[in-house]
Amino acid sequence: MSYKDGYKWRQKSKQGFKTKREAKEYGHVIVKELDKTALLTKDTELKDLTFKEFADMFLEIKKGHVTHNTLTMYRHAVDAYSSINNIKLSNIKPLHIQNVVNKMVSSPTTINSYYKVVSRIFYIAINPYKIISDNPCTGVRLPRVERKNMIHTISDEDLNKFAKYMREKYPQAYYFLQIARYTGMRLSEVYGLTWNDIDLKNRKISVNKQLQYVKGVITFEKTKTANSVRILPIPPILEKILIEYQTHELEFEYDLVLNPYKKNGVKCQINTYLKQFGENLSAHNLRHTYATKLLANGLDVKTVSALLGDTPAMVMKTYLHYSDEMKAAASNAVANIFS
Repeated sequence: MSYKDGYKWRQKSKQGFKTKREAKEYGHVIVKELDKTALLTKDTELKDLTFKEFADMFLEIKKGHVTHNTLTMYRHAVDAYSSINNIKLSNIKPLHIQNVVNKMVSSPTTINSYYKVVSRIFYIAINPYKIISDNPCTGVRLPRVERKNMIHTISDEDLNKFAKYMREKYPQAYYFLQIARYTGMRLSEVYGLTWNDIDLKNRKISVNKQLQYVKGVITFEKTKTANSVRILPIPPILEKILIEYQTHELEFEYDLVLNPYKKNGVKCQINTYLKQFGENLSAHNLRHTYATKLLANGLDVKTVSALLGDTPAMVMKTYLHYSDEMKAAASNAVANIFS
């Protein structure tokens, strides 16, 4: 089989077939292999890159496009695959990836998350860089992640007790609690709020950024996803709380609603207090409670996903058991209508 590699003609051959038909069939195999490599880069510097070298390029590219926490997770993922650091990308096989997965001492969720990052790195090596033709992550067996059957929520009674306690002991935690409770915003989104984002006249909150507080440094970053940029309604009960809060005439940096230097402390206070209602409860369960309350009261999945800043598919996946309840209710309603 003759083919052109750049500017040079080369040949690939194999002998020892018993019949011409076998030889012809193997010829098709050679053609497929050549098709995979024909469009690969001719840049020798790229072709010789090791996993670590290319992964560092990937991290550098991502630095300006993802949040600090996401970038940190990417770095942890690359570190977890350090055993293939010095292997050329073109020489890495599925067996190498499988060996790393098998030896990783982490939770199934973490292993799967790291695998997705590394798989993405190899995908970029295929397109647009054309260093390799196949992703060695394809076909690798991953540990099964047990699906959580129940999303932990907090009752209105417990939330009211919680709010009363926090109002007296930790005012900043109280106001964070109320904003998160009645909007479903992520913790970093609540702390990214400025008074300019809050329109009390029209009862609207604009979510357009998030705040990160790392090693004493405050930074504003893009929202977690493009879907996370959204406008949220302010219910009357939260409107009253925010109007009351404004009377305190507190002034924080960047006209922030909450004191950014209290962020980690507030999270700790809330998590500690919530433990008495359930071992696995944390500040993030305020978001779960908001979402499930909307679904339980008849809001459709598309609307709920827009308010959460998630995709409908993610809402369905996370709150599937609530959707099942809604289906059962719909079934009963249809039975009653046509009875």
